[in-house]
Amino acid sequence: MNAFSSIRLASFSIGKTAHAYHGRFRPDTMLDNQLGFIGNDTVLLFVRNDGGWTAGSGCSDAYCVAPVNKYYQLDGQVNDYYIDNDSLAGSFTYVKGNLEGPAYIYYGNGVIQEKGVYHNNDRVGTWDYYYDNGQKEKTIRFGNGQALLIDCYTKTGETLASGGNGRSEERRVGKECRSR
Repeated sequence: MNAFSSIRLASFSIGKTAHAYHGRFRPDTMLDNQLGFIGNDTVLLFVRNDGGWTAGSGCSDAYCVAPVNKYYQLDGQVNDYYIDNDSLAGSFTYVKGNLEGPAYIYYGNGVIQEKGVYHNNDRVGTWDYYYDNGQKEKTIRFGNGQALLIDCYTKTGETLASGGNGRSEERRVGKECRSR
């Protein structure tokens, strides 16, 4: 889950799906099971694992609780939560609708998955990635439009690459395989 954002509801009838919202945040207004308003300056949005916004809570993997400014741009600390267990899925900082600042992404078991910094919606500096067992997977340095692999490890901690030299492994995600 990358710039991934998510949301939940308890007292609203959102349908009987595997991902029905039963979270701790209760919006004052809910529009078509897609967007909720909490007070005058916070929204509840539903998202998928791939970071895309969804058409409703029933298709979502997560939900996002986000402060907005007077132009309804995300503005401040945005937290994503897994719908299945209401645990923190990610924490991001937005400034006037742009990702700006530290970002933390978590597995459903609470273990950190990725951490790094955004500037103008781009990953910058050093990002660390972890396996679901907490073992460091790799370190990538972002800058000047490039991503450089610095270190890479197996799930058991064996070094595959160090100082930019070596190899990396592909991680299987569902039926597709992607390099991360």
